[in-house]
Amino acid sequence: MNLPSIKKVYDGPVTNTPTNSNPYVQLFLSVFLGSVVGGLTYLFVKALESINSAHGELNSNTPFHLALAPLVLGLIILIRRRTLYFPQKIKDLNLEVTSHYWSSVMAPFHFIAPLLGHAAGMSLGREGAVVLFSSGLARVLKLSFSFWGPVLASIGFSSIIGNYWVAPVFMFELFPRTTAVQKLCAFLGGFAAVIAGQQLGVPHLFLPFEVKDESGFFTKFGLFLLLGAGAGYIMRYYKKLHSLLEAQLKNSIAIQLLLSVVVAAFLYLPEFRMYQSLSLAKIHDLPAADTSLIYGLVKLAFTLVCTSLPFLGGEFIPLVFAGVNLGGAIFKGMGADPVLGAAAGAFILFAAGSRLKWTAFFLMTSLLGFGWMLWIFFVLTIALNFAGEDSLYKKISH
Repeated sequence: MNLPSIKKVYDGPVTNTPTNSNPYVQLFLSVFLGSVVGGLTYLFVKALESINSAHGELNSNTPFHLALAPLVLGLIILIRRRTLYFPQKIKDLNLEVTSHYWSSVMAPFHFIAPLLGHAAGMSLGREGAVVLFSSGLARVLKLSFSFWGPVLASIGFSSIIGNYWVAPVFMFELFPRTTAVQKLCAFLGGFAAVIAGQQLGVPHLFLPFEVKDESGFFTKFGLFLLLGAGAGYIMRYYKKLHSLLEAQLKNSIAIQLLLSVVVAAFLYLPEFRMYQSLSLAKIHDLPAADTSLIYGLVKLAFTLVCTSLPFLGGEFIPLVFAGVNLGGAIFKGMGADPVLGAAAGAFILFAAGSRLKWTAFFLMTSLLGFGWMLWIFFVLTIALNFAGEDSLYKKISH
């Protein structure tokens, strides 16, 4: 079958200056684009909810949807091979020169392809998809990618997380060469995206909960030290295995397809069906979450394989799932409040994996409250110290 070559779809060079250099126009446009991203995020989340609902019915009988895994992967591989520039992960957005070759066709594909991966039951996230299709809007709307690409990427991350304060911080860490105007645009756009999402009904990541602070100083010190060191070591080896597996699979389509069948076969087993797709239902209500270190490690194993394959989606939610289980299990095992442990662990693996320390700091502070700022800074410092220099979100030169 001869498909039209996506290599031929090229929208011309990308300028290094914004389409309109008037800062007032830029700020107004950022609010408008934020509202658009918020609406797209709502549609994306509702589609994922429909997929999750369908999975619930199928998993109670026979999960036929898992048979889609090699078909979806084959489609993604086919399109990737016929595309001049195929940004697959958030870290690909740091390659400024390649943004010149990003076709406008890729933005809708980054919306649809992750949904297909989730429909096939693969253990994937959702933040990577939203960041990629949001930044792709710059090409769809013929805007300067060098200016609006980082702005829209940060708005997308803020929109799917549900926290507008995090947009300029995310930009500061992931795109350090951006200007103050770009960061302001990201904040205003993130604010508009989050408000639009809330008005449309995008659910919060976690239900409201109450943390019991009954442990003494030295007990908390030991618990947070153990959590930070454990998270750091886990993500150090996760990142090493991820890089190794990606490199080994890179040039073998047959092995990639075979591995997707193996993953689907494991997820078919009743004891592993809970690890399909996002697994959000297991952690949405933190006080009711049955946390286990085994749950977290198994979720990481499935996510490691699925994200090493060319599936699109990212790691954020799987890392949150694993972090909630890691923190809850450690605190419960030491006789402390497991809800505090689950909340403290929610973003710790993301921090250790991405090395976006201040982004994670804002997320953890918004979850636990400002009274925990010093403990949050402490556990993040420990985690990043043990996690190694590699990042899932940034290309690091060694």
